[in-house]
Amino acid sequence: MSDLLAIIFAPLIAFFEALLGLVIAVATLIAEIANFFLELLITALFKGITSARERYRQGPRKASEVPGPVVTAILTVGFLVVVAVGFTFLIRNGIQHSRTARTQDQVDALADAYIAQLEKDDGRILVPGPSDQHDAWDNAIVLQENDYIVGTQVVVRSNGPDGRPNSADDISAVRYHKTTAKEIRDQFVDKAVSEFGRFFNKQEEVEDQAKVEEPIKNGPADATATSDENDSTSEDEKKEGWKLPSLKFGWDKKEE
Repeated sequence: MSDLLAIIFAPLIAFFEALLGLVIAVATLIAEIANFFLELLITALFKGITSARERYRQGPRKASEVPGPVVTAILTVGFLVVVAVGFTFLIRNGIQHSRTARTQDQVDALADAYIAQLEKDDGRILVPGPSDQHDAWDNAIVLQENDYIVGTQVVVRSNGPDGRPNSADDISAVRYHKTTAKEIRDQFVDKAVSEFGRFFNKQEEVEDQAKVEEPIKNGPADATATSDENDSTSEDEKKEGWKLPSLKFGWDKKEE
């Protein structure tokens, strides 16, 4: 850690030193220019305007060019800036590579642990979804399990530096747990037993429902038949009740 800090801060210290030298050189240049104009002012006061103009045409005494220390300071600062940017880029890439390698080892270990858990089949510690482990960027590592007939695919994924899922910089590990012939047979047997059980349960439900609905359907019919019989009986009784009695009169017999 101390070496990393030294690598980071060494170019910065050199940069500030060169920047301080540049500031001093620029201040020296400004002082020389100010000295030149001060000389012009003194010449105008003591020797006249004509002498001051002549002195202005001559320019500063070898000062029209940038002094050597200023050029040296500018070149030094530019070089140190390039070096600092290069070091920063290299350090950033090194840190990113270190984080990526550490996260890759982490997802590989999780994938191996998940496969070992499937092979032992003695209880689930790792389950699909976000895990309690985080990558180097403090994002949760996601576990995914895809079941097929011939086996199980395990995918352990980190969202990578950008933190976005399913992007180009994702870090993942894929493992496969192959299903044995015995496990495939057991799966088919379990599925067949489950389907048969569901079929028979459905048939029993249909029969029970039919038994419940049969009295409901037959009840109104019996009641209707009984009602019809009662109605016909009452009508017959009414007809018999209103029947006039037959009276016989002896009109055809002669009196003796």
